[in-house]
Amino acid sequence: MFAKLLKHDFRAVRELLGLLCLICLGCGVLGGGALRVLDGSRESSLLLVLGTLIMTGAFLGLIVSGIAMQFLTLAHFYKSRFTDQGYLTFTLPVSGHVNLLSAYVNCLIGNAVGVAAVAAGFAILILFGLRELDGRRLESLGQFAEACANGISILGLRNAALLGVYMLVGILSNLLLIMLAIVTGSVIAKKHKILAAVGVYYGVTSISRFGVLAVGVSSELALVGGENASFAGILMPQILLWLLIGVGSYLIMHWLVSRKLNLN
Repeated sequence: MFAKLLKHDFRAVRELLGLLCLICLGCGVLGGGALRVLDGSRESSLLLVLGTLIMTGAFLGLIVSGIAMQFLTLAHFYKSRFTDQGYLTFTLPVSGHVNLLSAYVNCLIGNAVGVAAVAAGFAILILFGLRELDGRRLESLGQFAEACANGISILGLRNAALLGVYMLVGILSNLLLIMLAIVTGSVIAKKHKILAAVGVYYGVTSISRFGVLAVGVSSELALVGGENASFAGILMPQILLWLLIGVGSYLIMHWLVSRKLNLN
């Protein structure tokens, strides 16, 4: 039943998601063309102005489209669970966990697609917009990969993996915080639920990030000058705290949906 519900959630957003992906790719092509115009027409003020305007529009289009993809699935989560559609969604023969996990995975898919589309748009803009890369794009990609590998080797494979885990756990937990804010705003507010959700989100994330920062600083101070000082000793407490925040957010969200939500 989880797969069916997830399929239904994704179908509700896939058309807009696909359109935004096409916009990102189009902005990359348009920005790359404008970059070539700027590179080859330094003596024409009109072309310089037009090229600059197009480049600015392409950058803004990529950024706005990426942000829109992040919020598209969250908007569907709110609409399908806490508006009139919620009557149908919460009467489906599925548990509260399945209901929330389907929405969570759908939001993760939207975030991943958004990041990939924006990255592809910027890659197209740079790789095909810079004339000096003509004929050696593969070589440039190889150099970029080599630079990344050198950075990992300097940091250390274990530390790089730990940093990746820290970033991943932070992203996953932050998404749960956003969903918790939506649920809380929908439960506690009879009107202006979105404003309530925004207020809850900023309050909760401010406290969470301050707590993570405090843990990181305290861990670093405790290890400075010690024989056991390590990168892992600084990051691990923060990873554990983010995990605690994520799990706690999900449990509170499930409790609010199962005990406090009133769609009447």
